[in-house]
Amino acid sequence: MPRLFTAIRLPFDLRAELTSLGDGMPGARWLTEDQVHLTLVFLGNVHTFRLRDLDEALASVRSPPLALRVVGAGHFPLRGRPRNIWAGIGVDEGLISLQARMVAALRKAGFEIEK
Repeated sequence: MPRLFTAIRLPFDLRAELTSLGDGMPGARWLTEDQVHLTLVFLGNVHTFRLRDLDEALASVRSPPLALRVVGAGHFPLRGRPRNIWAGIGVDEGLISLQARMVAALRKAGFEIEK
């Protein structure tokens, strides 16, 4: 059972900015530019037979272009050696609306949203 999430691809300039930060952390394994994304909804484990339902639920969710900017960074776990580094994205009303519409479409299709 795959563990899934929804995400959007960041604009090229933002992806380039984030991947360039890897130079400052020796020993870190960085994502390639094509792997950098903005996670919007965690679904957790989803049975493969539900993938068509997932596709149909999200097919109608559209968004105009968003204005995104990096506003902070951190890592998890908070204790011990960091395993994941994240970058925060500034609040954008269009982004908040897109996420809410995704959540609503997924819940309507019977998906549980992981917190």
